Amino acid sequence: MGLSRIDRPRPCVACPVRLGRGTLPATPADLARRLVHVPGFFWLDSGDAVAGTDAWSFLGLDPERTLEVRDRRTRICSRDGGAEESESARAWTVLGRELKELRAAPLEAAPAERRPPFRGGWFALLAYDLGREIEPLPQRAAPDLPFPDLYLARHETVLAFDHRDGSWWASVLLPAGTPHREQESHAASKAESLLRLTEKSAAAAAPIQNPKSKIQNVLPTPVSNFTKDRYLSSVRRALDYIAAGDIYQVNLSQRFEAPWAASAGELYLRLRQASPARYGAFANLGEGRAVSSISPELFLSMRSREVLTRPIKGTRRRGASPEEDARLAAELEASAKERAELTMIVDLERNDLGRVCDYGSVRVVATGELEKHPTVFHRVAAVAGRLHHRRGVRELLRATFPGGSVTGAPKIRAMQIIEELEPSRRGPYCGAIGWLGADGDLELNLSIRTALIDERAQRAWYQAGGGIVADSDPEKEYEETLAKAAAFFKAVALP
Repeated sequence: MGLSRIDRPRPCVACPVRLGRGTLPATPADLARRLVHVPGFFWLDSGDAVAGTDAWSFLGLDPERTLEVRDRRTRICSRDGGAEESESARAWTVLGRELKELRAAPLEAAPAERRPPFRGGWFALLAYDLGREIEPLPQRAAPDLPFPDLYLARHETVLAFDHRDGSWWASVLLPAGTPHREQESHAASKAESLLRLTEKSAAAAAPIQNPKSKIQNVLPTPVSNFTKDRYLSSVRRALDYIAAGDIYQVNLSQRFEAPWAASAGELYLRLRQASPARYGAFANLGEGRAVSSISPELFLSMRSREVLTRPIKGTRRRGASPEEDARLAAELEASAKERAELTMIVDLERNDLGRVCDYGSVRVVATGELEKHPTVFHRVAAVAGRLHHRRGVRELLRATFPGGSVTGAPKIRAMQIIEELEPSRRGPYCGAIGWLGADGDLELNLSIRTALIDERAQRAWYQAGGGIVADSDPEKEYEETLAKAAAFFKAVALP
């Protein structure tokens, strides 16, 4: 069965409905544990949020359709089993076309009741390699992982968990023109259908193992796409470029491959247990593929055309005692190197937003605040602006993608040097994962600290890097990548 293309935008209205207590499990993790095996399932996970926190988690199941672009080929699959594959235009063109097909009216201004910000639209995965369609990059390494450059899953019903009060919501997209008095009843009916499907899907397979349960990995330990000597040599080459004035900073990473004989969801739960993150994400892409991200970094959010990005540069682990904790925080606060790195990226993000935001609206909200996370301290900045009325989501993403904190500065030259020095394409690593609302709002993480899993091949990949600047020490930069991959090493090594 073929898929018809929609020639005109399909107008709709978003209707959020609060669910009764006891309708769903107590936490998103309790529900997600039972659904991670289902193709098309996603979980956008504010894993470090505690009760009372101003944060949301979102879950989706049974997308209306999914769209993948890889190697200039587009594959679209519908809920009823229809599929089509074709030679594609550029992925950014496909993205823009898809976003035009479903349009929801913005939510009423200043609603009396707190409502979920994502009320239907798309789960989105944008791979770092989409940057090849924006900037001129040498074609050195071929793609070697079974993951798309662009993945979109359209969900007209989304479950949302409010960490502030522990309530569950279901948001439903209804056809425009649905009488206002009938919207809530229609939305409740669609939400009930999704909840029944949730129960059916959860019952179709045994619950996923607890992260502490015992499994057996039967293959060798993780290996890198770099030898240590080659990584140190690449850092020294990057330092040569900096000394020559080509760049001020570049992010250099190495990718680790590990055997993984259990489910993809098991690995995410283990990573989440070791390092819960505000912008965590898990998605089952089908065909045994999944992405598991424990990212602490916000790439972009937009609410009513107000845009925010929060780049991170500088990390220290949390201490084992209050005294050690304070010492490590003070060490990060005093680091001139990490402060300089963040300042460069703030300037880059200001320039990127300035290309699509109203003149004079771009501003630095925070220059580099120390932020506490469950396992680490970060230095975090914030840059904001207001998207110009003639610019849309596609233009905003093209102007800012990929995030400056994972490229370097100047961005284009840094990306070219990354292409030269890293032996493999990055794929989804250092891209973005999150949601694109049918009403034009969005929220995307920067997909660092992200594992890619292929259950068919029983393999998992995890990439880690750091910013190289003029006073970087190659040996310390290498050790930093190992430290950032420590949670992955621990997760795949657990018995």
